[in-house]
Amino acid sequence: MINRLPQNCYISFLIAINFFIAATAYAQSNQVVQGNIIREISLSKNGDSFELSIKGMLHSAQLKNVMIKNMPNSNRFSISIPNAMLDPEKITTPFIAFGPADPLENIQIVEKTQEGANNKIAFSMDLIVEPRQKLNPEIKNINSGSAIIIALTPQAQKDQEAAAIQRITKADYEKKKMELQRR
Repeated sequence: MINRLPQNCYISFLIAINFFIAATAYAQSNQVVQGNIIREISLSKNGDSFELSIKGMLHSAQLKNVMIKNMPNSNRFSISIPNAMLDPEKITTPFIAFGPADPLENIQIVEKTQEGANNKIAFSMDLIVEPRQKLNPEIKNINSGSAIIIALTPQAQKDQEAAAIQRITKADYEKKKMELQRR
């Protein structure tokens, strides 16, 4: 019996440590809001425009709050992704540079951490995009679980499309005006 006393103490000690580790892991998992893990940011050409793809493990319910904001007095814009963080094994630097033929010069990745209600930790990420020319960013598609696709159309192309629509509208107006005058 005395010989088994150290063995029983050792087993009791291991069981206590296991309960402590499990309780600590559970407490930590409850304090972190589940979020999006960004694994890849890439640029591809699609006809006359380009697409910026943000890929990773994404939760579609949280992606409805993705926002694009143009920065004042600049061609730059930011893409804000809530509850997001980088996968450090896939994206190793907070700066992505593009080639001279691409419409983007670079993307700076800013990760933010803040403590929210009930001591929950919330992550967010801003992608500060610096284009070589004025671009109109527009969320094209959010594939739940896999990617956010942002269409990047040059401002000049958007202006041409708007002018063409205006010309058609003006021509239609003139046509209707002539028909009404004939009556």
